[in-house]
Amino acid sequence: STVEHMLSDETALRIAGDATIGDTLEAIAFNALPAALTKNLRQHVYYTLPNNVTAHRAHLGFTQDYDDARTPSPRSGYPCCAYNLHMGWPKLAQNSWAATQDNGLAVLTYVPSQVTSTVGDGASVSFIAETNYPFEEGIRLKLQAPREVRFPLALRIPTWCGKPSVQVNGQAHKATPGQFATINRMWKNGDEVTLRFPMSVRLVPGVNASRAVWHGPLLYSLKIAENWQPFTTKDREGGPDFESFEVLPASPWNYGLANAFSVERRAMPQNPYEPDKTPVQLKAQARRIADWTLDAEAKRSLDPPVSPVASGAPLEMITLVPSGSQMLRVVNFPMLGTARPLTQEFQDDFPGRDFSNWVTYGGGWLVRDHQFGPSPDAPGSHAVATLTRLRDFVYEATVTPGEADNAGLSFRVSKPTIGADAYDGYYFGLFTTKNRVELGKAAGKYTVLKTAPLPLTPERAYQVRIEARGSQIRVFVDNMVLPIIEASDASFTEGSIGVRQYGGIAEKAQATFARIKVTAL
Repeated sequence: STVEHMLSDETALRIAGDATIGDTLEAIAFNALPAALTKNLRQHVYYTLPNNVTAHRAHLGFTQDYDDARTPSPRSGYPCCAYNLHMGWPKLAQNSWAATQDNGLAVLTYVPSQVTSTVGDGASVSFIAETNYPFEEGIRLKLQAPREVRFPLALRIPTWCGKPSVQVNGQAHKATPGQFATINRMWKNGDEVTLRFPMSVRLVPGVNASRAVWHGPLLYSLKIAENWQPFTTKDREGGPDFESFEVLPASPWNYGLANAFSVERRAMPQNPYEPDKTPVQLKAQARRIADWTLDAEAKRSLDPPVSPVASGAPLEMITLVPSGSQMLRVVNFPMLGTARPLTQEFQDDFPGRDFSNWVTYGGGWLVRDHQFGPSPDAPGSHAVATLTRLRDFVYEATVTPGEADNAGLSFRVSKPTIGADAYDGYYFGLFTTKNRVELGKAAGKYTVLKTAPLPLTPERAYQVRIEARGSQIRVFVDNMVLPIIEASDASFTEGSIGVRQYGGIAEKAQATFARIKVTAL
Protein backbone atom coordinates (compact mmCIF):
# COMPACT_ATOMS: atom_id res chain seq x y z
CA SER A 1 0.00 0.00 0.00
CA THR A 2 2.84 2.40 0.81
CA VAL A 3 4.72 2.05 -2.47
CA GLU A 4 1.52 1.87 -4.50
CA HIS A 5 0.23 5.03 -2.81
CA MET A 6 3.53 6.71 -3.69
CA LEU A 7 3.21 5.73 -7.35
CA SER A 8 -0.41 6.91 -7.41
CA ASP A 9 0.64 10.27 -5.97
CA GLU A 10 3.53 10.56 -8.44
CA THR A 11 1.12 9.92 -11.33
CA ALA A 12 -1.60 12.23 -10.02
CA LEU A 13 0.92 15.01 -9.33
CA ARG A 14 2.31 14.75 -12.85
CA ILE A 15 -1.17 14.85 -14.42
CA ALA A 16 -2.95 17.38 -12.21
CA GLY A 17 -0.09 19.71 -11.37
CA ASP A 18 -1.46 20.08 -7.83
CA ALA A 19 1.54 20.90 -5.67
CA THR A 20 -0.17 19.74 -2.48
CA ILE A 21 -0.13 16.13 -3.71
CA GLY A 22 3.64 16.32 -3.36
CA ASP A 23 3.30 16.95 0.37
CA THR A 24 1.51 13.62 0.79
CA LEU A 25 4.01 11.88 -1.47
CA GLU A 26 6.97 13.11 0.56
CA ALA A 27 5.28 12.29 3.86
CA ILE A 28 4.93 8.68 2.74
CA ALA A 29 8.30 8.36 1.02
CA PHE A 30 10.37 9.87 3.83
CA ASN A 31 8.45 8.42 6.78
CA ALA A 32 6.13 5.45 6.16
CA LEU A 33 8.41 3.62 3.71
CA PRO A 34 11.62 3.63 5.77
CA ALA A 35 9.61 2.80 8.90
CA ALA A 36 8.53 -0.45 7.23
CA LEU A 37 12.04 -1.58 6.27
CA THR A 38 15.25 -2.65 7.96
CA LYS A 39 18.38 -0.73 7.08
CA ASN A 40 19.72 -3.42 4.71
CA LEU A 41 16.28 -4.05 3.13
CA ARG A 42 16.37 -7.73 4.13
CA GLN A 43 13.25 -7.46 6.33
CA HIS A 44 10.02 -5.50 6.26
CA VAL A 45 6.80 -5.31 8.28
CA TYR A 46 3.30 -5.76 6.89
CA TYR A 47 1.66 -3.21 9.21
CA THR A 48 3.47 0.03 10.05
CA LEU A 49 1.71 1.47 13.09
CA PRO A 50 2.23 5.08 14.25
CA ASN A 51 2.50 4.08 17.92
CA ASN A 52 4.27 0.73 17.81
CA VAL A 53 6.01 0.06 21.11
CA THR A 54 6.21 -3.74 20.75
CA ALA A 55 6.69 -5.90 17.67
CA HIS A 56 6.09 -9.45 18.81
CA ARG A 57 4.02 -12.23 17.33
CA ALA A 58 0.40 -11.58 18.21
CA HIS A 59 -2.92 -11.06 16.48
CA LEU A 60 -4.17 -7.50 16.86
CA GLY A 61 -7.86 -7.84 15.99
CA PHE A 62 -7.55 -6.27 12.54
CA THR A 63 -10.00 -7.38 9.86
CA GLN A 64 -7.02 -8.85 7.99
CA ASP A 65 -4.84 -10.20 10.77
CA TYR A 66 -1.53 -12.05 11.03
CA ASP A 67 0.46 -12.83 14.14
CA ASP A 68 3.68 -11.75 12.38
CA ALA A 69 2.30 -8.60 10.76
CA ARG A 70 4.58 -6.33 12.84
CA THR A 71 7.66 -8.56 13.12
CA PRO A 72 10.50 -7.64 10.73
CA SER A 73 10.91 -10.55 8.35
CA PRO A 74 11.68 -11.33 4.70
CA ARG A 75 8.01 -12.30 4.56
CA SER A 76 5.91 -10.42 7.12
CA GLY A 77 2.15 -10.88 7.08
CA TYR A 78 0.82 -11.52 3.59
CA PRO A 79 3.70 -12.30 1.19
CA CYS A 80 2.94 -9.83 -1.64
CA CYS A 81 4.86 -7.01 0.06
CA ALA A 82 8.14 -8.94 -0.27
CA TYR A 83 7.89 -8.61 -4.05
CA ASN A 84 6.39 -5.14 -4.19
CA LEU A 85 8.29 -2.92 -1.75
CA HIS A 86 11.40 -2.42 -3.90
CA MET A 87 9.81 -0.02 -6.38
CA GLY A 88 9.23 2.70 -3.78
CA TRP A 89 12.36 4.88 -3.87
CA PRO A 90 13.48 4.09 -7.47
CA LYS A 91 10.13 5.25 -8.81
CA LEU A 92 10.26 8.30 -6.53
CA ALA A 93 13.51 9.32 -8.25
CA GLN A 94 12.15 8.35 -11.66
CA ASN A 95 9.12 10.61 -11.16
CA SER A 96 10.91 13.49 -9.45
CA TRP A 97 10.93 15.48 -12.72
CA ALA A 98 8.28 15.98 -15.40
CA ALA A 99 7.91 17.75 -18.72
CA THR A 100 5.41 20.59 -18.95
CA GLN A 101 2.93 21.40 -21.71
CA ASP A 102 4.76 24.64 -22.54
CA ASN A 103 8.04 22.84 -23.38
CA GLY A 104 9.54 23.27 -19.94
CA LEU A 105 10.47 21.19 -16.93
CA ALA A 106 8.93 20.75 -13.47
CA VAL A 107 10.47 19.47 -10.26
CA LEU A 108 7.85 17.34 -8.48
CA THR A 109 9.86 16.17 -5.49
CA TYR A 110 13.35 16.88 -4.25
CA VAL A 111 15.82 13.99 -4.28
CA PRO A 112 19.42 13.72 -5.53
CA SER A 113 18.84 13.22 -9.26
CA GLN A 114 19.78 14.12 -12.80
CA VAL A 115 17.40 14.73 -15.71
CA THR A 116 17.97 15.29 -19.42
CA SER A 117 15.14 16.63 -21.57
CA THR A 118 14.31 18.57 -24.70
CA VAL A 119 13.00 22.06 -23.82
CA GLY A 120 12.09 25.35 -25.46
CA ASP A 121 12.85 25.37 -29.19
CA GLY A 122 14.35 21.87 -29.12
CA ALA A 123 17.54 22.18 -27.08
CA SER A 124 18.57 19.20 -24.96
CA VAL A 125 19.48 20.32 -21.44
CA SER A 126 20.31 18.57 -18.17
CA PHE A 127 19.76 19.52 -14.54
CA ILE A 128 21.66 17.97 -11.65
CA ALA A 129 19.87 18.15 -8.29
CA GLU A 130 22.21 18.15 -5.29
CA THR A 131 20.62 17.93 -1.85
CA ASN A 132 20.38 16.12 1.45
CA TYR A 133 16.70 17.08 1.66
CA PRO A 134 14.62 16.25 3.75
CA PHE A 135 17.50 16.30 6.26
CA GLU A 136 18.61 19.77 5.17
CA GLU A 137 16.78 22.88 4.00
CA GLY A 138 18.69 23.55 0.77
CA ILE A 139 18.49 22.21 -2.79
CA ARG A 140 20.83 23.17 -5.66
CA LEU A 141 19.87 22.66 -9.31
CA LYS A 142 22.76 23.03 -11.77
CA LEU A 143 22.02 23.48 -15.50
CA GLN A 144 24.02 22.00 -18.34
CA ALA A 145 22.97 23.44 -21.71
CA PRO A 146 24.64 23.48 -25.17
CA ARG A 147 23.43 27.04 -25.82
CA GLU A 148 21.10 29.69 -24.50
CA VAL A 149 17.46 28.62 -24.56
CA ARG A 150 14.23 30.05 -23.16
CA PHE A 151 11.93 27.68 -21.26
CA PRO A 152 9.86 27.62 -18.03
CA LEU A 153 11.07 25.78 -14.93
CA ALA A 154 8.34 24.96 -12.39
CA LEU A 155 9.44 24.27 -8.81
CA ARG A 156 7.09 22.65 -6.28
CA ILE A 157 6.96 24.60 -3.02
CA PRO A 158 5.92 22.52 0.04
CA THR A 159 2.79 23.66 1.85
CA TRP A 160 4.39 23.32 5.30
CA CYS A 161 7.14 25.88 4.51
CA GLY A 162 6.14 29.36 5.61
CA LYS A 163 9.06 31.32 4.13
CA PRO A 164 10.45 29.52 1.07
CA SER A 165 13.31 31.03 -0.89
CA VAL A 166 14.05 30.56 -4.61
CA GLN A 167 17.03 32.18 -6.31
CA VAL A 168 18.55 31.95 -9.80
CA ASN A 169 22.22 32.91 -9.79
CA GLY A 170 21.56 34.80 -6.56
CA GLN A 171 18.50 36.69 -7.82
CA ALA A 172 15.31 36.08 -5.81
CA HIS A 173 12.07 34.85 -7.36
CA LYS A 174 8.59 34.65 -5.88
CA ALA A 175 7.63 31.38 -4.16
CA THR A 176 4.26 30.62 -2.56
CA PRO A 177 3.74 27.63 -0.22
CA GLY A 178 1.57 24.91 -1.73
CA GLN A 179 2.08 26.08 -5.32
CA PHE A 180 4.56 25.78 -8.17
CA ALA A 181 6.98 28.67 -8.57
CA THR A 182 7.53 29.05 -12.33
CA ILE A 183 10.62 30.80 -13.70
CA ASN A 184 10.41 31.54 -17.42
CA ARG A 185 13.69 33.00 -18.63
CA MET A 186 16.54 32.69 -21.07
CA TRP A 187 18.75 30.01 -19.56
CA LYS A 188 22.44 29.40 -20.21
CA ASN A 189 24.99 26.75 -19.30
CA GLY A 190 26.09 26.92 -15.67
CA ASP A 191 22.95 28.64 -14.31
CA GLU A 192 22.22 27.57 -10.77
CA VAL A 193 18.87 27.50 -8.98
CA THR A 194 19.05 27.55 -5.20
CA LEU A 195 16.03 26.67 -3.10
CA ARG A 196 15.76 26.92 0.65
CA PHE A 197 12.83 25.58 2.64
CA PRO A 198 13.25 26.68 6.28
CA MET A 199 11.99 23.96 8.61
CA SER A 200 10.34 24.55 11.96
CA VAL A 201 8.73 22.22 14.49
CA ARG A 202 5.00 21.73 13.86
CA LEU A 203 2.53 19.93 16.12
CA VAL A 204 -0.21 18.17 14.15
CA PRO A 205 -3.39 17.02 16.01
CA GLY A 206 -4.10 13.31 16.29
CA VAL A 207 -6.28 10.85 18.16
CA ASN A 208 -7.46 11.99 21.61
CA ALA A 209 -6.05 15.49 21.01
CA SER A 210 -2.55 14.05 20.90
CA ARG A 211 0.14 15.72 18.80
CA ALA A 212 2.54 14.42 16.16
CA VAL A 213 5.84 16.27 15.90
CA TRP A 214 6.92 17.28 12.38
CA HIS A 215 10.04 19.12 11.30
CA GLY A 216 9.76 19.95 7.61
CA PRO A 217 8.55 16.82 5.78
CA LEU A 218 9.90 14.49 8.47
CA LEU A 219 7.72 12.98 11.21
CA TYR A 220 9.59 12.44 14.46
CA SER A 221 9.36 9.59 16.95
CA LEU A 222 10.60 8.89 20.45
CA LYS A 223 14.01 7.23 20.33
CA ILE A 224 13.42 3.83 21.95
CA ALA A 225 16.11 1.27 22.79
CA GLU A 226 15.24 -1.85 20.80
CA ASN A 227 15.87 -5.48 21.73
CA TRP A 228 15.89 -7.61 18.54
CA GLN A 229 15.23 -11.30 19.13
CA PRO A 230 15.45 -13.69 16.13
CA PHE A 231 12.89 -16.45 15.75
CA THR A 232 12.34 -19.28 13.30
CA THR A 233 9.25 -21.22 12.31
CA LYS A 234 8.61 -23.65 9.48
CA ASP A 235 7.89 -20.86 7.02
CA ARG A 236 10.25 -18.30 8.60
CA GLU A 237 13.60 -20.01 8.09
CA GLY A 238 16.09 -17.53 6.67
CA GLY A 239 19.80 -17.57 5.96
CA PRO A 240 22.31 -15.03 7.28
CA ASP A 241 20.86 -11.49 7.23
CA PHE A 242 17.43 -12.90 6.33
CA GLU A 243 16.23 -13.80 9.82
CA SER A 244 12.84 -12.95 11.32
CA PHE A 245 12.74 -10.88 14.48
CA GLU A 246 10.58 -9.88 17.37
CA VAL A 247 11.46 -6.41 18.64
CA LEU A 248 10.77 -5.39 22.24
CA PRO A 249 11.39 -2.07 24.00
CA ALA A 250 14.39 -1.73 26.29
CA SER A 251 13.61 1.80 27.48
CA PRO A 252 10.48 3.71 28.63
CA TRP A 253 8.06 4.90 25.94
CA ASN A 254 4.99 6.35 27.74
CA TYR A 255 5.86 10.05 27.68
CA GLY A 256 3.72 13.16 27.49
CA LEU A 257 5.29 16.21 25.86
CA ALA A 258 5.71 19.76 27.04
CA ASN A 259 5.60 22.27 24.20
CA ALA A 260 9.35 22.92 24.15
CA PHE A 261 11.72 21.63 21.46
CA SER A 262 15.23 22.20 20.20
CA VAL A 263 16.79 21.05 16.92
CA GLU A 264 20.23 19.42 16.79
CA ARG A 265 22.04 19.00 13.46
CA ARG A 266 24.97 16.73 12.67
CA ALA A 267 26.92 15.67 9.59
CA MET A 268 25.12 13.65 6.92
CA PRO A 269 25.95 9.94 7.29
CA GLN A 270 25.76 7.28 4.61
CA ASN A 271 22.34 6.22 5.93
CA PRO A 272 20.42 9.08 7.57
CA TYR A 273 17.90 6.61 9.04
CA GLU A 274 20.40 5.11 11.48
CA PRO A 275 18.91 6.40 14.77
CA ASP A 276 22.34 6.95 16.37
CA LYS A 277 23.67 8.80 13.33
CA THR A 278 20.67 10.69 11.95
CA PRO A 279 21.72 14.20 10.89
CA VAL A 280 18.73 15.85 12.56
CA GLN A 281 17.28 15.01 15.93
CA LEU A 282 14.99 16.90 18.26
CA LYS A 283 15.19 17.33 22.01
CA ALA A 284 11.94 17.68 23.92
CA GLN A 285 10.85 18.11 27.53
CA ALA A 286 8.56 15.32 28.71
CA ARG A 287 7.15 13.45 31.69
CA ARG A 288 6.13 9.81 31.90
CA ILE A 289 2.40 9.06 32.03
CA ALA A 290 1.77 6.24 34.51
CA ASP A 291 -1.71 5.38 33.19
CA TRP A 292 -0.52 5.03 29.60
CA THR A 293 0.27 1.33 29.32
CA LEU A 294 0.05 -1.68 27.07
CA ASP A 295 -3.38 -3.23 26.63
CA ALA A 296 -4.61 -6.05 28.89
CA GLU A 297 -2.95 -8.68 26.68
CA ALA A 298 0.31 -6.71 26.44
CA LYS A 299 0.07 -6.75 22.63
CA ARG A 300 0.16 -3.04 21.91
CA SER A 301 0.02 0.35 23.53
CA LEU A 302 -3.33 1.86 24.38
CA ASP A 303 -4.29 5.02 22.57
CA PRO A 304 -2.67 8.14 24.02
CA PRO A 305 -4.66 9.44 27.00
CA VAL A 306 -6.77 12.48 26.15
CA SER A 307 -4.73 15.69 26.14
CA PRO A 308 -3.99 17.69 28.09
CA VAL A 309 -2.87 15.17 30.69
CA ALA A 310 -1.41 15.82 34.13
CA SER A 311 1.67 14.01 35.38
CA GLY A 312 3.60 14.20 38.61
CA ALA A 313 6.61 12.36 37.15
CA PRO A 314 9.97 14.14 36.93
CA LEU A 315 10.61 16.35 33.91
CA GLU A 316 13.01 14.65 31.50
CA MET A 317 14.78 15.58 28.27
CA ILE A 318 13.98 13.00 25.60
CA THR A 319 15.32 12.51 22.07
CA LEU A 320 13.15 12.37 18.96
CA VAL A 321 14.49 10.84 15.75
CA PRO A 322 12.94 10.50 12.27
CA SER A 323 10.09 8.00 12.54
CA GLY A 324 11.57 5.92 9.74
CA SER A 325 14.63 5.22 11.87
CA GLN A 326 13.20 2.48 14.06
CA MET A 327 10.76 -0.41 14.18
CA LEU A 328 9.51 0.73 17.59
CA ARG A 329 8.09 4.22 17.72
CA VAL A 330 5.77 6.70 19.37
CA VAL A 331 4.62 9.56 17.13
CA ASN A 332 1.24 10.45 18.67
CA PHE A 333 2.10 11.98 22.03
CA PRO A 334 -0.26 13.23 24.75
CA MET A 335 0.45 16.83 25.68
CA LEU A 336 1.11 17.79 29.29
CA GLY A 337 -1.15 20.20 31.11
CA THR A 338 -4.14 20.43 33.41
CA ALA A 339 -6.59 17.57 32.82
CA ARG A 340 -9.79 18.45 30.96
CA PRO A 341 -12.84 19.21 33.08
CA LEU A 342 -15.79 16.84 33.17
CA THR A 343 -18.12 16.99 30.17
CA GLN A 344 -21.37 18.80 30.90
CA GLU A 345 -23.19 17.94 27.69
CA PHE A 346 -22.50 16.07 24.47
CA GLN A 347 -24.71 15.22 21.53
CA ASP A 348 -24.26 13.91 18.02
CA ASP A 349 -26.90 13.74 15.29
CA PHE A 350 -24.33 12.58 12.70
CA PRO A 351 -24.82 15.24 10.04
CA GLY A 352 -23.58 14.27 6.58
CA ARG A 353 -21.11 11.40 6.76
CA ASP A 354 -19.11 12.76 9.65
CA PHE A 355 -18.30 10.80 12.80
CA SER A 356 -15.18 12.74 13.83
CA ASN A 357 -16.34 12.78 17.47
CA TRP A 358 -15.74 9.03 17.66
CA VAL A 359 -12.76 6.69 17.70
CA THR A 360 -13.64 3.30 16.22
CA TYR A 361 -12.13 0.01 17.35
CA GLY A 362 -12.13 -2.79 14.82
CA GLY A 363 -13.72 -3.15 11.40
CA GLY A 364 -15.31 -0.39 9.37
CA TRP A 365 -17.86 2.24 10.45
CA LEU A 366 -20.05 4.64 8.50
CA VAL A 367 -22.91 7.13 8.71
CA ARG A 368 -26.09 6.83 6.63
CA ASP A 369 -29.17 9.02 7.04
CA HIS A 370 -27.98 10.40 10.40
CA GLN A 371 -27.36 6.88 11.72
CA PHE A 372 -23.93 5.68 12.86
CA GLY A 373 -22.94 2.04 12.82
CA PRO A 374 -20.57 -0.71 11.70
CA SER A 375 -20.03 -1.28 8.00
CA PRO A 376 -21.79 -4.41 6.67
CA ASP A 377 -18.74 -5.72 4.80
CA ALA A 378 -16.36 -5.64 7.77
CA PRO A 379 -18.29 -4.77 10.93
CA GLY A 380 -16.47 -3.39 13.93
CA SER A 381 -17.35 -4.02 17.54
CA HIS A 382 -17.33 -0.68 19.34
CA ALA A 383 -16.74 3.05 19.02
CA VAL A 384 -16.04 5.56 21.78
CA ALA A 385 -16.48 9.32 22.02
CA THR A 386 -13.10 9.50 23.74
CA LEU A 387 -13.16 13.26 24.34
CA THR A 388 -16.15 12.89 26.67
CA ARG A 389 -15.50 12.46 30.38
CA LEU A 390 -18.46 11.93 32.71
CA ARG A 391 -19.28 10.66 36.19
CA ASP A 392 -23.00 11.13 36.90
CA PHE A 393 -25.16 11.61 33.82
CA VAL A 394 -28.18 10.77 31.68
CA TYR A 395 -27.23 9.04 28.42
CA GLU A 396 -29.92 8.80 25.71
CA ALA A 397 -29.75 7.28 22.23
CA THR A 398 -31.78 5.48 19.57
CA VAL A 399 -30.53 1.92 19.06
CA THR A 400 -31.58 -0.33 16.18
CA PRO A 401 -30.07 -3.79 16.83
CA GLY A 402 -30.19 -5.05 13.23
CA GLU A 403 -28.85 -8.56 12.71
CA ALA A 404 -26.29 -8.28 15.50
CA ASP A 405 -26.60 -10.74 18.36
CA ASN A 406 -26.74 -7.71 20.63
CA ALA A 407 -26.23 -3.97 20.38
CA GLY A 408 -26.29 -1.09 22.83
CA LEU A 409 -24.49 1.65 24.72
CA SER A 410 -21.27 1.63 26.72
CA PHE A 411 -20.44 4.19 29.40
CA ARG A 412 -17.76 5.16 31.90
CA VAL A 413 -15.37 3.71 29.33
CA SER A 414 -11.58 3.89 29.62
CA LYS A 415 -8.65 2.04 28.03
CA PRO A 416 -10.52 1.07 24.84
CA THR A 417 -8.79 -0.92 22.12
CA ILE A 418 -9.68 -3.42 19.40
CA GLY A 419 -11.88 -6.26 20.63
CA ALA A 420 -15.52 -6.53 21.65
CA ASP A 421 -14.69 -6.56 25.37
CA ALA A 422 -11.37 -4.73 25.18
CA TYR A 423 -12.18 -1.77 27.41
CA ASP A 424 -12.90 -0.91 31.02
CA GLY A 425 -16.49 0.19 31.62
CA TYR A 426 -20.18 -0.72 31.50
CA TYR A 427 -22.43 -1.91 28.70
CA PHE A 428 -26.20 -2.07 28.28
CA GLY A 429 -27.28 -4.23 25.36
CA LEU A 430 -30.42 -5.31 23.50
CA PHE A 431 -30.11 -9.08 22.92
CA THR A 432 -32.50 -9.76 20.06
CA THR A 433 -31.51 -13.44 19.81
CA LYS A 434 -32.47 -13.96 23.46
CA ASN A 435 -35.33 -11.43 23.79
CA ARG A 436 -33.75 -9.79 26.78
CA VAL A 437 -31.74 -6.76 27.84
CA GLU A 438 -28.54 -6.96 29.80
CA LEU A 439 -26.25 -4.76 31.89
CA GLY A 440 -22.64 -5.87 32.11
CA LYS A 441 -19.12 -4.64 32.58
CA ALA A 442 -15.80 -5.31 30.94
CA ALA A 443 -12.28 -5.20 32.33
CA GLY A 444 -10.32 -7.61 30.19
CA LYS A 445 -13.31 -9.94 30.26
CA TYR A 446 -17.07 -9.39 30.19
CA THR A 447 -19.22 -9.94 33.30
CA VAL A 448 -23.03 -9.90 33.37
CA LEU A 449 -24.45 -7.73 36.15
CA LYS A 450 -28.19 -8.04 35.53
CA THR A 451 -30.67 -9.15 32.84
CA ALA A 452 -34.38 -8.63 32.17
CA PRO A 453 -36.75 -10.18 29.60
CA LEU A 454 -37.96 -7.96 26.75
CA PRO A 455 -39.38 -9.02 23.35
CA LEU A 456 -37.16 -7.43 20.69
CA THR A 457 -37.35 -6.98 16.92
CA PRO A 458 -34.05 -6.57 15.02
CA GLU A 459 -35.16 -3.82 12.63
CA ARG A 460 -37.01 -1.73 15.24
CA ALA A 461 -35.51 1.45 16.72
CA TYR A 462 -35.47 1.52 20.55
CA GLN A 463 -35.08 4.62 22.72
CA VAL A 464 -32.58 3.83 25.47
CA ARG A 465 -31.96 6.03 28.50
CA ILE A 466 -29.26 5.32 31.08
CA GLU A 467 -29.10 7.18 34.39
CA ALA A 468 -25.88 6.80 36.39
CA ARG A 469 -25.42 8.36 39.85
CA GLY A 470 -22.43 7.10 41.77
CA SER A 471 -22.76 3.32 42.00
CA GLN A 472 -26.46 3.36 41.07
CA ILE A 473 -27.33 2.56 37.45
CA ARG A 474 -30.86 2.63 36.03
CA VAL A 475 -31.86 1.84 32.46
CA PHE A 476 -35.11 2.63 30.64
CA VAL A 477 -36.28 1.47 27.20
CA ASP A 478 -38.80 3.47 25.18
CA ASN A 479 -41.41 5.16 27.38
CA MET A 480 -40.94 3.12 30.54
CA VAL A 481 -41.79 4.90 33.78
CA LEU A 482 -39.89 2.37 35.87
CA PRO A 483 -36.39 1.15 34.93
CA ILE A 484 -36.18 -2.23 33.23
CA ILE A 485 -32.81 -2.74 34.91
CA GLU A 486 -31.57 -1.24 38.16
CA ALA A 487 -28.22 -2.22 39.63
CA SER A 488 -25.48 -1.08 41.95
CA ASP A 489 -21.81 -1.40 41.02
CA ALA A 490 -18.82 0.76 41.92
CA SER A 491 -16.19 -0.72 39.58
CA PHE A 492 -15.99 2.37 37.35
CA THR A 493 -16.69 5.91 38.49
CA GLU A 494 -16.01 7.95 35.34
CA GLY A 495 -15.15 7.67 31.68
CA SER A 496 -16.37 8.18 28.13
CA ILE A 497 -19.56 7.11 26.38
CA GLY A 498 -19.60 4.65 23.50
CA VAL A 499 -21.67 2.38 21.28
CA ARG A 500 -21.17 -1.34 20.81
CA GLN A 501 -22.42 -4.35 18.91
CA TYR A 502 -21.48 -7.99 19.16
CA GLY A 503 -21.88 -10.93 16.82
CA GLY A 504 -24.07 -11.10 13.75
CA ILE A 505 -23.23 -11.95 10.16
CA ALA A 506 -21.25 -9.66 7.86
CA GLU A 507 -23.12 -8.30 4.84
CA LYS A 508 -26.38 -8.37 6.80
CA ALA A 509 -27.94 -5.33 8.44
CA GLN A 510 -25.73 -4.15 11.28
CA ALA A 511 -26.73 -2.17 14.34
CA THR A 512 -27.20 1.59 14.03
CA PHE A 513 -27.11 4.40 16.59
CA ALA A 514 -28.74 7.82 16.31
CA ARG A 515 -29.73 10.96 18.26
CA ILE A 516 -27.04 10.49 20.90
CA LYS A 517 -27.19 12.86 23.84
CA VAL A 518 -25.58 12.82 27.27
CA THR A 519 -26.07 15.38 30.04
CA ALA A 520 -24.16 15.58 33.31
CA LEU A 521 -26.13 15.43 36.56
